[in-house]
Amino acid sequence: MDESSCVEGAGAVLILTSPTGEYITYALRFDFIASNNELEYEALITGLPLAIKMGCEHIHTFIDSMIVANQTNGLYEVMGRNLMQYANNVKILTKQSKTFKLQHVPRSKNKHVDALSMLASSTFSHLAKKKW
Repeated sequence: MDESSCVEGAGAVLILTSPTGEYITYALRFDFIASNNELEYEALITGLPLAIKMGCEHIHTFIDSMIVANQTNGLYEVMGRNLMQYANNVKILTKQSKTFKLQHVPRSKNKHVDALSMLASSTFSHLAKKKW
């Protein structure tokens, strides 16, 4: 998963991949202002229920936010009320799977997903036809 935030909006991308290599890509667009870490948590709490509903029992997640990865894995303390709520939601959701692993992936190794998240955060209203 990855997120992108800019003046045009915020977006995230989830790619759910099966053990056999089949994948489903979701582009998410958010209509609220959030920090990059909040958007990473949003993507995580959106993707986990999808994986669980699809019957996934063993979930291995890759995320390019070192802060969110380390907070989720208990290596960093979660600071701030918003991030604490997100972290608690993740904890609740991960208990619904048999195993859960969250691994940090450097942005340099996440270019495909990064490009998709930039697209998800973009607006194309300037391309809409206008009636004169």
